[in-house]
Amino acid sequence: MTSRRLALILLLVGSLGILGTCALTWVTATVSVIAGVGTREFTATGTQLLPSATAWAILALAGSLAFIALRGWIRQAVGVLIGAVGVVLAVQALMFGLDPVVESVGETLVDVQIKPWWVLVVVCAVLVIAAGVLAVGWSRCWPALGARYEGESTRRQRPTSPWDALDAGQDPTMSDPDGRQWPA
Repeated sequence: MTSRRLALILLLVGSLGILGTCALTWVTATVSVIAGVGTREFTATGTQLLPSATAWAILALAGSLAFIALRGWIRQAVGVLIGAVGVVLAVQALMFGLDPVVESVGETLVDVQIKPWWVLVVVCAVLVIAAGVLAVGWSRCWPALGARYEGESTRRQRPTSPWDALDAGQDPTMSDPDGRQWPA
């Protein structure tokens, strides 16, 4: 397996894992209502408890497209950004796991049960970090998109051959627009 494919798999599994895990219920609690007269069930998802985690995971997911489309030092810069996103996600999940703060506005929470989904977020964040490290270390060797995906100005800078002129519908026996004569 190539390093590019491995980095893409790690990044996709990590970011999609974080998105999926944040959609799950992380906390269930019983809420005392009206000075202890009644109770109701309270649940909170990972997205509610760590709202920025979803945004960071989407940014990491977008990095997979950047790994495919970009080249050179820009791809390495994206790798650094992806690694930093993974670190932020891991720190946020660890901070929640070590000191879970669950609040309900104006209500007293009783019997709070915290599910360990934050651990899966940390594991997925480590996968994102690994993808960023792979991109920084190996992305110079990765292939880039073909010339058909380049902008028009980039294609104009390349020298054209008589075969390219034929493909474009031009007569290669005539001089090209730059005034050069084609070789016979």
